[in-house]
Amino acid sequence: MAVREILKMGDARLLRVAKPVQRFDTPELHALIADMFDTMRAAEGAGWRRRRSASTWPW
Repeated sequence: MAVREILKMGDARLLRVAKPVQRFDTPELHALIADMFDTMRAAEGAGWRRRRSASTWPW
C-alpha cells in the first residue's frame, strides 16, 4: 500500500467537512484503511498512538 502525508494542526484541509461513508465494504475504503496503517507504522505510531515502549505497543 502507500504511506500518506500526516496533516498537522494549522493545515486548512483539517477544517473540511468529509463526505459520509455510504458503503463500508469497498476496495477504495479497504485501500484507505491499509494506507492509514502503513502510515501509522512508518511514523512509529504518530497520529494514532505514539510508541512509548515495546511493552505498551499493541502488535
